[in-house]
Amino acid sequence: MNRSRPLFLPIGEIELKQPEWLIDGLVEANTLCGLVGASYTGKSFLALDMALRIASGLPFHEATTAQGSVLFIAGEGNRGLLSRIEAWCRSKGINRSEVPVHISQQSILMHDDQYIRSILGEVTKLTGGCLIVIDTLASVFGSYNENNTPDMNLFITNCNKLRDAGPS
Repeated sequence: MNRSRPLFLPIGEIELKQPEWLIDGLVEANTLCGLVGASYTGKSFLALDMALRIASGLPFHEATTAQGSVLFIAGEGNRGLLSRIEAWCRSKGINRSEVPVHISQQSILMHDDQYIRSILGEVTKLTGGCLIVIDTLASVFGSYNENNTPDMNLFITNCNKLRDAGPS
């Protein structure tokens, strides 16, 4: 708990701030969000497209993006991911080496403090870092159960640590 801030404030003392957007009107900065849907409906393709557009500063379906670095936790491996990135970059006329997307090179377990500390270390090295993609939820859960409330709470707590380490 952050004891330097009060737990409660009168509403008149709370500053109403306009949201900062990673993707205008769709994905807000400094938040957790998820893509939810049935298996094999394109969630991973959508997440990768969003990540690449943010990293390259290209609009996402006419919505402006805030350009910044991306950490992509590729829980299902990166072999197919790299070919998708190459095809995406080629279609946009972009050199892949100029797109600030950083892909995990091993399995990452989001319940393991050592992995969380390592990711936090990577976040602090990035300039303009603004997005962390976890693809897929099941792949970073290890032996934990995503339908078990304490297991999911620990996952969310660790995601919040990563969110809070990014730019404010």
